[in-house]
Amino acid sequence: MSSNKIPSVTRHRRCRLKLIIRFISAVLIPLLLGAFTIVLAIQQDYIAQENRNTDLRIAAKEHEQNLKLTIDEQRNQQLVNFINYMSELLLEKNFSLNKQILKSIIRPKTLATLRQLDETRKVYLLRFLHESELLSVNKPTYLSLHTANLSYIYLGTPGMHTDMRSTLFAGAYMYKSTIASTSFDYSDFRETDFTGASFFSVIFRNANFDLASLQYSYFDTLSLVKDADFSSANLTGANITDYMVILYRLYP
Repeated sequence: MSSNKIPSVTRHRRCRLKLIIRFISAVLIPLLLGAFTIVLAIQQDYIAQENRNTDLRIAAKEHEQNLKLTIDEQRNQQLVNFINYMSELLLEKNFSLNKQILKSIIRPKTLATLRQLDETRKVYLLRFLHESELLSVNKPTYLSLHTANLSYIYLGTPGMHTDMRSTLFAGAYMYKSTIASTSFDYSDFRETDFTGASFFSVIFRNANFDLASLQYSYFDTLSLVKDADFSSANLTGANITDYMVILYRLYP
């Protein structure tokens, strides 16, 4: 009897195990499939969101680049228009401009153009004005750059020495500008704001800095300021040493 009972118990246990397995299969497999579906959907949504973010970043970058190109083109055109206008006017007037034209037409146009240009193009405009002798202190009439914003410009050409002698910069704003390898002999910097400016290998023989602001400006040891007039100039924090003052007679 006991021998017949054992197989019966075994069969009963096997039946229970099959029921459990069927139950697990009926319940857990759909749950696992559902969980897998949810995870897959979340992953696909994440990938789609990342793709959208990437597309937005690319679009924003392209827009930024296009905007920069548009602004560059506009600035180029403004500079070209200014040079063309000035060239035609100089030819028309046989390179002789009276004070009224300089004051009422050229100066407002120059200041308006400078306000629309970046620092690099401002230097191109300055060089054009200098080479056209509109900024020459040796001329009976010249263009005033008083209140012109020339801050942060880099004036100079690497490996070359630029000649800007006898140039008028009086009253211009040249805050934190950098000037390198340039001659400014006999130039006029009266009331010019050079606060925080840096000078590298710059020559200022007989230049006029009367009432100029040179606070915290930097002159390297290769810059020459011989016989320059710094009377009433603000030299607070400038690195002009007592040796330079004695050697180059900074003060009258």
